Amino acid sequence: MDLVGESQLEEAAPGSGARSRTFDTDGGFQMRGRSAAALLAGMILSVALFAPVTPPAAAAVRRRSAPRPARSTAPKLGPLVRFPEAGVQLARPALLSEAKEWRGFGNPSLRASVLILRLPEAFEKLAHGFTAEHMQPRGMKLLGKQPLRIEGQSALLIHFTQSAGGTEWEKWALALGDATHTVLITATFPAEHRKRLSPLLEATLRSTRLDPEFPQGRPAQPPFQLGETHKLKAVPDTGLGLAYTEDGLLMANRPESPLFVAAPSLGPVLVADPRAYAEEKLRQTAKTTGITLQSHEPITIDGLSGFESLAEAKDEASDTPLTLYQVLLFDADRYVVMVGIVGAARRDDYLPEFRALARGFRRRPAVPDKSPR
Repeated sequence: MDLVGESQLEEAAPGSGARSRTFDTDGGFQMRGRSAAALLAGMILSVALFAPVTPPAAAAVRRRSAPRPARSTAPKLGPLVRFPEAGVQLARPALLSEAKEWRGFGNPSLRASVLILRLPEAFEKLAHGFTAEHMQPRGMKLLGKQPLRIEGQSALLIHFTQSAGGTEWEKWALALGDATHTVLITATFPAEHRKRLSPLLEATLRSTRLDPEFPQGRPAQPPFQLGETHKLKAVPDTGLGLAYTEDGLLMANRPESPLFVAAPSLGPVLVADPRAYAEEKLRQTAKTTGITLQSHEPITIDGLSGFESLAEAKDEASDTPLTLYQVLLFDADRYVVMVGIVGAARRDDYLPEFRALARGFRRRPAVPDKSPR
């Protein structure tokens, strides 16, 4: 799924030029095959990698051309801050403070952020998508990347730019993990601040260390729960989102296999036209073509207004007819998106399940974070 967002201020209104294929991979990182992990990762990542990104700190990342810019001053980093739910710790960068709304750091006045996600996706699969070939069609320009080893784990440092919402963004991203999970840390900021922030945020990502108490840290929990389903099983350990499949496993066996995923936005979102925004999200569902909208109606669930949409489409690889179901709920300047996909021949069996899950949506009470830092 492509990741669209702005360092926590997403500006991806239809027609803005920020073509966020919210259900593809992330930041142009193609994941082979439709899977709960890929869809869920991309939905959550959609605020991490697409729009607001980070500047290129010309440090130790290999570039195809252009000399390394000299650094005037050494980056100022504070002590390591622990994020045990994600299994990492990294130094707090000067100018940014620890965020309350997401794992990481932020500076609203500079529109700069560092976002930390732990995803149920193999490192090799996620890292494979960070190529110029995959990123360029999504409006991202790869500036360089460098393989790393962090305390014995494989890692990849990526440097790229992207234009979205009329702004050029620069990003540094660090992916590290194993065969089951990947931690993705994305630093984002307007390119106009590259001299001030790029070396600093690159150094922040390079300071990453594994947290010794993981997995004893409090696991991330979605800020909501869904309704009951009798035919689908919950996929375990999906972090900030929820996913359901026939067998509770991440990878769908066939294109027509049912899949339901739900994820929140990770920060403020500016939406000028909610109806158009919800339709755009549906039309960007990954690995599908020929989307035909059948219905797109207002809905209110748990006191939140939004849109419930139904469409027909075809699987991109096999041409299998599909049914797409989506509910997008707006909560002040944030939203929750829920998507169900199933073969059209199985629509009658699983569309009621998708509706039951979505219409049973309920927000969880906010719980203070008492994890040690």
